[in-house]
Amino acid sequence: MKEYLVFILTFLLFSTLCYPQWVKVDSGLPGWESQGFAIDALNGSFALISVGLPPPASTLYKTIDGGISWNPLIVPNSSELTDVAIVDENRIFVCNISGPPLIIGTSDGGDNWENLFDASSVSIFLDYIEFFGENNGMVMGDAVNENSPAAFIQTSDGGQNWNPVNNSLLGGFSGNMWTRIDFVNQDIGYFFDSQTQKLLKTINGGSDWAELTSFPSVTPMVIKFYDQNIGLALQTYVGVFRTFNGGTTWDTTSINTNSYGSDIEFLPNDPSKILIATLDELFFSSDAGATWQMDPISGSFEDGLDGWSYMMRNGEKDFAMLYFENGSVKPTLKGFIPEKQYMLTWFDPRNGKWEIPISVKTDDKGSLIISSFPDSQNSLTTDWALKITTQ
Repeated sequence: MKEYLVFILTFLLFSTLCYPQWVKVDSGLPGWESQGFAIDALNGSFALISVGLPPPASTLYKTIDGGISWNPLIVPNSSELTDVAIVDENRIFVCNISGPPLIIGTSDGGDNWENLFDASSVSIFLDYIEFFGENNGMVMGDAVNENSPAAFIQTSDGGQNWNPVNNSLLGGFSGNMWTRIDFVNQDIGYFFDSQTQKLLKTINGGSDWAELTSFPSVTPMVIKFYDQNIGLALQTYVGVFRTFNGGTTWDTTSINTNSYGSDIEFLPNDPSKILIATLDELFFSSDAGATWQMDPISGSFEDGLDGWSYMMRNGEKDFAMLYFENGSVKPTLKGFIPEKQYMLTWFDPRNGKWEIPISVKTDDKGSLIISSFPDSQNSLTTDWALKITTQ
C-alpha cells in the first residue's frame, strides 16, 4: 500500500464503523522540515516510508512494531527516494529522483544495499516501483527527453536483472511521481501520460500501450485500480471517475473538496470501501465510490496547506518540479546553476494545461527569481504547478 504523505504518518485500522479509526504513529520520523514521498507496508507490523530530506540525512525509515517507533535506514549514494517496494522483511527495493536514476535493492533488511540498475540512458528520474510476488517487478521513469520513450523497466528474476521494454510514448512522463501509474500485476497496468494528456493501458507488461478513449478530458491527480477491472481516477476539482470494466467505460461521482488529491486506497478484499486523501483532507466511501464523506481526521490543519509551496530538484540542477498552494507568495529559488538560462513552464492543475514556457536566467549566485505568477498576482489565489528545465 502506498500513500502520499505530508509531514505526518498515520496507520489505518478498519472497524465495523462507518469511518476508519486512526492513531498517529510518527515517533522517530523527521518533523516539519520533511515531506513524505511514499510508504509500503508488508503487514500490520512491518512498513517503510521514504521522506524528502537533503543529504546526508536518511531518507528511508522502517518500523517493525506497527508504527510505534521508526528507525532510519541508510541507503548509500541516494537521496529523495520516490518509491519503495517490499517483497519480504529482507528484500526491499527503492528508486530515486536525485542524482542518477537508480534502482537500488537490499536482501538483508537494509543493512547492505546494491545498485541494481542505472536508468540514466532511458529516464531522467524514476517515479514508480512495484513487485508482484517474489520475482516480477516493474519500474516506471520519465523520458530522458521529448524524443525518447517513457521508461518501463521489468524484472522477472527478483530484481537481479532489469530490462527496458517500452519503445513508444515519446517524451512521456508522469508529472506526479507514482500517483499516475498503477500496475495490478506484471502484465496489466495503467498510466496517465502527462505529455499527451491521455490515460493508457497495457496488457503485455508495458511493451505496448493503448489509449482508453472513453476517459474524460481531464488530468487525474491519482489513478488506482483494485484489480484489472475496478479502478478510480481522481481530479478533485471535477470529481471521482470510476470504471468497472478495465477502463472501457467511466462514470463520475462528486467529492466536496478543492484540495489537491494525493492518494486512493481500496480496503483489501473489499473494493466497496475506499479512502481518498488530499493534501489536508481524508474521505471515505462504503459504496464503491458512489458517495463520499469527509473522515473526522480531516481538519488537522486549520487553514489547510494554504501558503505552502514545495520543490523537488535533481542533483544536476537541470530539472525541478514545484507546487504552489493557494496563498503562496513569489519566491526566490536558490542553489541553481549560476548565470544559466532556464525555461519555466507553468501547469494549471484545474484543466491539465501547460502554459507557454518563459526563459529566465539565474544570477551569479545561482538564484532564480519568480517575478510573477500566471495570474499576475503577488500572492496566488489558487493552486499552480511549475516545471523548470535548462535550455
